[in-house]
Amino acid sequence: MTNKSNSISPAQRPRVLLVTASVGTGHNQAARALEEELHARNITDIKCVDAMDFTPRLFRAKYAGGYALTFTRLSFFYGLGFRMLDRPTGSARTPGEKYRLWRECRALKRLADFIREFNPDVIVYTHFLAAAAVQPMIRRGEINPQQIMVVTDIKVHRWWYSGGIDKWFIAQDSSRQQLLRWDIDPAKIVVSGIPLHAKWDRLAAPSQQVLQQIRKEFNLPNDKKIVLLSGGTAFTCGPVECIARRLVANRDDICVVVLGGRNKKLLGKLSTLAETRVGKIIPVGFTDRLDELMQCASLILTKAGGLITTECLAVGLPMVLFPPIPGQESGNAKFYADSGTAVIANSFTRVATLAHELLADESRLAEMSQCAAALKFPGRMTIVDAIIDAL
Repeated sequence: MTNKSNSISPAQRPRVLLVTASVGTGHNQAARALEEELHARNITDIKCVDAMDFTPRLFRAKYAGGYALTFTRLSFFYGLGFRMLDRPTGSARTPGEKYRLWRECRALKRLADFIREFNPDVIVYTHFLAAAAVQPMIRRGEINPQQIMVVTDIKVHRWWYSGGIDKWFIAQDSSRQQLLRWDIDPAKIVVSGIPLHAKWDRLAAPSQQVLQQIRKEFNLPNDKKIVLLSGGTAFTCGPVECIARRLVANRDDICVVVLGGRNKKLLGKLSTLAETRVGKIIPVGFTDRLDELMQCASLILTKAGGLITTECLAVGLPMVLFPPIPGQESGNAKFYADSGTAVIANSFTRVATLAHELLADESRLAEMSQCAAALKFPGRMTIVDAIIDAL
């Protein structure tokens, strides 16, 4: 589904830098989706880098490791910090912000050297960290790229703000107001959706034959409703094992596919369960075929991450959202609940109950699916069109 009318001739060879950060997985996947689409448009001089790879080990441990720890184990403090640091309005920087940016800029010296040498025509951020190193170089006249910020959550935290951004791409229109409060020019804001890989562009529902083949390849039963259960890819949030067992307890009409990601400990525990041995629970490690599994599913139970919820919109899959961590995921969850695409469990013990209620109400599931499909945007295509326009 390449937009051939908006592509670049190989002879022009513009340089595009995609900068992400391994803080969660959504930022990286968004960057890779854009990279693949740019290659499809004949832009070959592309670098896609992880800002964390250029930072000192101690900074990396504190930044990414601290995020994972507070997000999974100290959620109250994560939410408290999220709210306290989500200010101010306006474009002026506070002393605290200036200190944070100075500290990040020091940690990103190697990234700045790399960018100076590569000298890109366009820099696309799918995480906000790298902008701290780029803005001083632009002010000193060392580089002069167009800058594009791709926000990968519906709730836009103050840390996303950066001066000098030429285009802002946001997930949904509800994010616009926050950017306007930072004195960002409305003409620079585009509602694009979060960019997904091209495989999520399917418009037509798959045939029964295709669905049966997918079920066969994943050892899924044909006579049961498929429920996906995900606590996250990089790290797991919530008592996933307990939720899976509650879902199938005294139920012969449900098969739960647990998306274990890279969590070997969780996958190992699940493999020993009696419910797994009889095919009621099917653990699946990290897979690039989530789109196929979603097409087979009636419902997904998940945390309200920006990327996985966008993937659910792509296939019109109703969601039961885990009790959201205060912060960006609580903002995501509220948006989807208000939009009719999801229900939010107020406790982990309620997740299975809500799932059973929805599975018993086909009309409600159909309505949620329609609401989800209505929120789908062609994020990858829209953003790459803008990158090419900038070139």
